[in-house]
Amino acid sequence: MPQDINLLLVEDEFLNRLYTKNTLESFGYNSIFEARSAEDALKILDKEKIDFAILDINLGSGKEDGLSLGRKINEKYKFPFVYLTAYGTKQMLQKAKSNNPSGFLVKPFTEIELLASIELAVNNIPNLQPTDTDNELLVKQNDKYVKLSVAAIVYLESDKNYLRVVTENDTYKYRCTIKKVLELLNKQDFIQIHRAFVVNRRFVNNFSLDEIQCGEYVLPVSRNYRDQLQLK
Repeated sequence: MPQDINLLLVEDEFLNRLYTKNTLESFGYNSIFEARSAEDALKILDKEKIDFAILDINLGSGKEDGLSLGRKINEKYKFPFVYLTAYGTKQMLQKAKSNNPSGFLVKPFTEIELLASIELAVNNIPNLQPTDTDNELLVKQNDKYVKLSVAAIVYLESDKNYLRVVTENDTYKYRCTIKKVLELLNKQDFIQIHRAFVVNRRFVNNFSLDEIQCGEYVLPVSRNYRDQLQLK
């Protein structure tokens, strides 16, 4: 799980908040913003870019609870969150479901249950790429996320819901479509040569009407994309 994700933890009980924070840090989360109430959380949200939140539903005697905070996150901030509650009743679950949380955990929960809830939520949100920039993508290698320089990419290959991102030395996964990634990448550097392949011009050694060689890799060129091979 990426260490650069900004995570908001909203829990009114100190010991529960401390336990959850320590658990998150043990999993590699180093950017955790803490709030004791919905009001404190909203102040953080107005100042910081938050990528994911863990919300306790019952936040003590404050004017707002985790349910109302979840609604505001959906309406204004639009990032995934999971609910925590000590009341695992059907009624509470129904109330929580109305806000479309990414997960629902009943206290006491285990460390692996917390981690699984976060990973499943993040992996199933296609547009959650919190540190993508013009020069870097946040890609997955095995069970970890790493920042990858766009300049190091030799080619990308569509693989169902993911892209295989291939460099000279490694292969990564990136949850995105060919169409979307082309919007992110510099069109002067990257060209589509096939419905499933995008290549970095800088690594092209030679090409024909049917294939292109990028370093040690030989990739297919489809008829519909031959015009893209007018390399500068």
